[in-house]
Amino acid sequence: MIGFKDILEIKTKRLFLGGTEVTALYYDLQPTHILCVDNARTDDYTPDGSVIKPFKNVQDAHDAITGTPSITNTYGIAVALGLPYTGTLNISKDYLTIYGMGTSKGAGFKGTINVTSKHLCLQGVHLVGTSSATRDCYINLSQVGDFLLEIKDCRLSYCTLAVAATGTTTQKQNSYLQVTGSNSLWQQNTITCTGILGTLALVSGIHAVNTLTATGCNLVFGCATVDTNTVNLETGTAAEFMALNAARNTINLKTGATLSADITSLANLSNTLNNTGGTLVRVSDVQVLAAIAAMASSATGDLYYLNSSGAFTRLPIGTTGQVLKVVDGLPAWATA
Repeated sequence: MIGFKDILEIKTKRLFLGGTEVTALYYDLQPTHILCVDNARTDDYTPDGSVIKPFKNVQDAHDAITGTPSITNTYGIAVALGLPYTGTLNISKDYLTIYGMGTSKGAGFKGTINVTSKHLCLQGVHLVGTSSATRDCYINLSQVGDFLLEIKDCRLSYCTLAVAATGTTTQKQNSYLQVTGSNSLWQQNTITCTGILGTLALVSGIHAVNTLTATGCNLVFGCATVDTNTVNLETGTAAEFMALNAARNTINLKTGATLSADITSLANLSNTLNNTGGTLVRVSDVQVLAAIAAMASSATGDLYYLNSSGAFTRLPIGTTGQVLKVVDGLPAWATA
């Protein structure tokens, strides 16, 4: 037990607000303790027949957690929709979920969120800065590895997100950032990730006009709809681009980075790949064969290779006696 009269603790996972039961959104680890925050109400909640006031800000609810969070002793901070929650929020408690509640999903945050928690889920909240030119809602996480940050079903606009894993390679391999949820919507944000060798999984939500820079990360980019983003793949990053409807994005593949992608499909949707010394890997032989079949002409003995722009290119069969040489970094037939 936490032992504070202003804390709503419901181990049955049933949550009552104003006498009405609402369905909370839960992360994989369902909270065993729930704290309520509502900065817009002056009346009291009356769950279980007792009068309990909500916290007026998330920081106070967070700081009231005096127990030791663990995989079997988890905490949730349920945030009601009200006035935007502004200022600085320092999150250090492990095994914590912060979420918008029921139909009030979308509680707004603006300011700086500093994370030192090892296990945090943000779910169903809005993080909003001032404008595209002033991306002043900050989310900062920089610590030795062994952490999981999940951002699920959240809307981020005009934010600056910086997540860095430090420490040994093994510690970095246990660092994870996951953006998930069918209701996610990210647009006009700046995202910088470093050293996340577990998985940097952007499997939904990165939609439009974002700038993502990944250095030394294992990146899975699998959003269903991605449009007009800039993706910088820096040294040490191994990226897999699986976005099926990605259009008009610019992908900068730098020296020391590796990209696995269906370049033909990306090009067909007006994406631009700038390869300045990185390694480009085709996703599958099936896609390669499909690209060959789609070419206007082919003949027995033709060769296929990637040109300097990463485009799949056919080299027609040479004449009898010619040999294959490298000219300006590309294969070419020449007289023996």
